[in-house]
Formats: sequence, C-alpha cells, structure tokens
Amino acid sequence: MEVSLGAIRTTLNLADITGIAKGGRTSQTGSGGKDLYYKNIDKNENDFEINLVGQRVEPALDMLQKFIDDLIVQKGESARIIHGRGTGRLRMAVREFVASLPYVAIVESGDDAVTTIKVS
Repeated sequence: MEVSLGAIRTTLNLADITGIAKGGRTSQTGSGGKDLYYKNIDKNENDFEINLVGQRVEPALDMLQKFIDDLIVQKGESARIIHGRGTGRLRMAVREFVASLPYVAIVESGDDAVTTIKVS
C-alpha cells in the first residue's frame, strides 16, 4: 500500500498498518499540510479543537462546517475554534457563522485568537 505524508510517499506492507484506538487522535489535513483538528485526549473525552490559523475565510468556514458536523456525529459537547488574531476577518466570520447555527452556542470568546462553542 502506498502512503502519502505531505510531500513524502512511501510503500508499506498492509500488515504494518494499525488502526487508532478509541480515544486516539483524529485529524484532517488542510491546505498547508497541517492538522486542522483533533480529538483533545488530554482533557475531557468530549472536548474537540480545530485550528484554522492561516486559512482563508471561505475554505475555513467549509472546514468548520464539516468539523461541527463531525462533532455532532461523535457526540461532542464542546469545542475550541482556533482562528488566530491576524486582521480579525477570520475571527469575525467564524463567530458570525457559529452564531447562525441554532444548535451551537458561543460559550466563551475572551481570547481574541480562540472561540469556544457548545453544542446543544
């Protein structure tokens, strides 16, 4: 089986590939090859996080919608959205998008770089 890790490609035996145990890390790779989100196993099992730093608004909102869908499917209760500080356009777009969703509430947005949400 051929596996691609960013720009690196390698061939592995199928027997050498293992799954991720329940509660393990889950991620999606973004345009910069960075992990966009993961299940936060250091805290509560129901805490999730997405990192949108460096993304443009439209692709970031698409990723955020998929992330929130996954959050609901995985019965997540809360999540941190890391959008960074920058010009503030991404932060405003994220908060406006989240506020438009009837099943998601902004719990905390004290830090300019992070918005915390709760799913009801």
